[in-house]
Amino acid sequence: MANKKTDLKLLKTKPPVNVCYIGLGGNLDNPKLQLERAISLLQESSFVDVFAVSSFYISKPYGPVIDQEDFVNAVVGVFTWHSPFVLLLLCNSIEMLFGRQRLVRWGPRIIDLDLLLYNESQIKTSKLTIPHIDMSNRDFVMKPLAEIKLL
Repeated sequence: MANKKTDLKLLKTKPPVNVCYIGLGGNLDNPKLQLERAISLLQESSFVDVFAVSSFYISKPYGPVIDQEDFVNAVVGVFTWHSPFVLLLLCNSIEMLFGRQRLVRWGPRIIDLDLLLYNESQIKTSKLTIPHIDMSNRDFVMKPLAEIKLL
């Protein structure tokens, strides 16, 4: 998918309050199609207004589980008036719709949605860390993020 920026005046119902970035990735069951489906669900959500979608990037597995297929990754920019914890619930619910199972850390997955950035916030709880842990060392996050990030 090419860099697809929507007209900012087409916001759904409320003025944008927060600028957020969500990373997507997967390597099972036609991952490009799975990312396209997840992006469509974000675009249809009443919780966010998608303003940009990065290109898709192919990456090697990250972490200790290297005997698996390559990943397809992208980043989506969204405006929201909801808290980061509500966005985390949105991401988790999309993963659940796809049947995501967390069997092996850093293992194969049908879809993964990670809240990367939420304005300039820094959050560290047992459920959520923003900016996303170690994202600056992950090209599969930084390249698509740089492609769409607002100044």
